[in-house]
Amino acid sequence: DLTGTLIISSKPVAVFSGNRCNKLNSFGFCSHLVEQIPPMDSLDTTYIVPPHFERSGTMVRVVSAHTGSTTFSYTIDKSTSTKTIGTFGNFDITVSGKQAVVVDSKRQVLVLSFGLAARRQKNGDPYMTMVPGVNQYVHQYHVSVPQGFEKNYFAIMVKKGSKSSLLLDNDSISSKNTVSEASVTVKGLDYVVLTVMVNQGVHRVETKDRSRFGLMIYGHGHDDGYGFAANILGPGKL
Repeated sequence: DLTGTLIISSKPVAVFSGNRCNKLNSFGFCSHLVEQIPPMDSLDTTYIVPPHFERSGTMVRVVSAHTGSTTFSYTIDKSTSTKTIGTFGNFDITVSGKQAVVVDSKRQVLVLSFGLAARRQKNGDPYMTMVPGVNQYVHQYHVSVPQGFEKNYFAIMVKKGSKSSLLLDNDSISSKNTVSEASVTVKGLDYVVLTVMVNQGVHRVETKDRSRFGLMIYGHGHDDGYGFAANILGPGKL
């Protein structure tokens, strides 16, 4: 486990990290996990982590990007806990069901989300994805959903007042395609976390009022799964 490794370069580099095959829990099969890691100055302090639909649960990993102590809180179902981690340390939070997690740190942290393997009668192995920070949200995304997976989902984190402003491919998001919805509060603002079933192919997601929102994409098939964030850089860096 290379979590917490510090990489410094004299010239720009891209860094990828993961596992050749990891099952993460005691059942199911292992899966290849890999992500490109953003630079430290692109990290945020506040994150909304959506649930992974039709998984056995979600594991959230919070990684410090600093020397010394980093204190953060995490909230699940309005219950808040506080944790302090050391230099480049990390802490894992395991969540079951359709619960969203709010992570709020005093210093910048990296947050990853792992969709745990489904029970044996369900499709899908584990997958890993970066989580975009609240300050990294933008108002419009163009994303491609890969082929070869039986079910694909968008996880959308949007302010409650802008939910009705959401558009998917120029249409309002249908309630029949919304498979779960959770409510969270972030720094006094109410958000909703939607899980929407989508088809493979290219999609555009946006808000009519141009309010910023977060978007993550994931899916699963027979003994396979994937997940990624639509954006992990601040709006000023796009």
